Amino acid sequence: MSIDYSQIPSPCYVIDEKRFRNNLAMIKQVSEESGIEIILAFKGFAMWGVFPVLKEYFSGAAASSVSEARLCFEEIGNPAHTYSPAYKEEDFESILNTVRM
Repeated sequence: MSIDYSQIPSPCYVIDEKRFRNNLAMIKQVSEESGIEIILAFKGFAMWGVFPVLKEYFSGAAASSVSEARLCFEEIGNPAHTYSPAYKEEDFESILNTVRM
């Protein structure tokens, strides 16, 4: 099926779900065959509209804030891989609570 781009309002983002799923399937296959965990980087891909599809293929995401950790847990369904060079002490309890939800 071909997309008639002249019929799509501009500006907007268009995702071809079949191609998107094919690419995600390749990523998942690499993960399964290699035994590694491939995680989503919110900073590199934050298109929330396709998170229901992404969570079928990814087991988590990288989070550098409490908000991103919560987003990962709520939208991907798994605890986040968290990193920040300077978390505030009060952030730790919030991040841990995303795992306990």
